[in-house]
Amino acid sequence: MAEIQTSVEWLAEQLFKDATPTLRQMALIEEAKEMESKQAKSFPNIGNVNRVEVIDENGRSYVNWEINNSVEIQIQDSGKTLKVFVSQK
Repeated sequence: MAEIQTSVEWLAEQLFKDATPTLRQMALIEEAKEMESKQAKSFPNIGNVNRVEVIDENGRSYVNWEINNSVEIQIQDSGKTLKVFVSQK
């Protein structure tokens, strides 16, 4: 799986593309990176996962067992949204 830029890395890149960050801004970015890292560590290692199933009250509502799948999960919206990204390797 290709290295994926985190949302905090992307934001820092956009904010400071044309300006030098202040010490306070740099500290906030580092704090956000730590928070993002803690969230990522709360997930099991899914590097080998290529099958995705979503189960609801009706059973399997989404199934994708393609052998070439690449799967990424993210928690967004202050921990209220689980996003699963499925793409081809």
